Amino acid sequence: MVRRQPCRPGWTLDFKYYAASRTQQHSQTIYVGTLGRPPWASNISPTDVRRTPYSRAFFRAYAPTNNVIQEQPSTTRDAPRTQFQRECLASHNYFRSIHGSPPLEWDWQLQRSAQTWANVLMNISPRGPRKPNRHHHIYTTAVQWPHSNQGSRYRHRRVGENIISMVDLAPLSGNMSSLHFYMEQFDYNKSHPQTSVSGRPVGHYTMMIWKDITHIGCSYALRTLRSPGFGNYVVMYVVIHYGPGGNVAPSEEEVLSTYNEQVPDPHTGTCRSPSTCDVYDTCMGFNERMTCSCQRNATNSRGRPICRGRGGCMVRCKKPTEWLHENWRFLCRGDQQCECNMNIRHGKAGAFCI
Repeated sequence: MVRRQPCRPGWTLDFKYYAASRTQQHSQTIYVGTLGRPPWASNISPTDVRRTPYSRAFFRAYAPTNNVIQEQPSTTRDAPRTQFQRECLASHNYFRSIHGSPPLEWDWQLQRSAQTWANVLMNISPRGPRKPNRHHHIYTTAVQWPHSNQGSRYRHRRVGENIISMVDLAPLSGNMSSLHFYMEQFDYNKSHPQTSVSGRPVGHYTMMIWKDITHIGCSYALRTLRSPGFGNYVVMYVVIHYGPGGNVAPSEEEVLSTYNEQVPDPHTGTCRSPSTCDVYDTCMGFNERMTCSCQRNATNSRGRPICRGRGGCMVRCKKPTEWLHENWRFLCRGDQQCECNMNIRHGKAGAFCI
């Protein structure tokens, strides 16, 4: 147990030393001398300190040797700890497996840098992404806000970054954050990989699938606010850092070949709703046991997408102008069925998944 205690008169605190009280494998004995009693130490040495003039008492502690310090961290220590982190890593690897990209490993250094930038975003724009403090020096020096500058104290030059910023009634989970990135596949244009077929961004998707990326760190900043007449709502910034970063081609001439190599197509067992459905509404089945089609009705001649079967699916549904945001579900992922449905279920219409 570590207790915060003031120094005695005439003494100053130079550093704190933490060590084990029992010997373990590969540990060495450290002698700690004191003028009174622990935790105030006056002398720390790997040799006997009982005869030094600044020590009236001494005790032993045990520290790791250089052999232990140089060992690689255990897989347990490198594993994500929170539910959000576990979901983020698992969802990324699930979607990467659909494209044959190798699974990612968790990296705490990337998690810490992602957390730092998420905190910066919350500090500069605490009431939502559309209301930043435009006079803040970090905002004015950002090359591509809300992204951190590569090669800065917030992100190494070889680290990639994905960000979701949102204001809603409830926070995003690690699964939903990853699904938002993967949803951009619906707009991905393989012939022109840096531009989309709809004008919406696709860089989050390509970063997520990029084959040469090996490590990931996920984090977020969250704040709950209250609006008169509306109630509580949350502001959330999700930041994902990837190492080494993707979305980079050696030259302009090699953009197409690089992206086609690094962002493989989904495997042949997947399906998508046909183009005869609404332009924006789209669903995708993740394996050969799913079937995707358009179901027509009297109010929609083109039909709404639906994927059914077993093996997983996702669907994206555009909100009609007359619908309120809080009554519409934009996106979801399911195991057996994914569709766009105008009937209200569980308080919302739109994307429906089971």
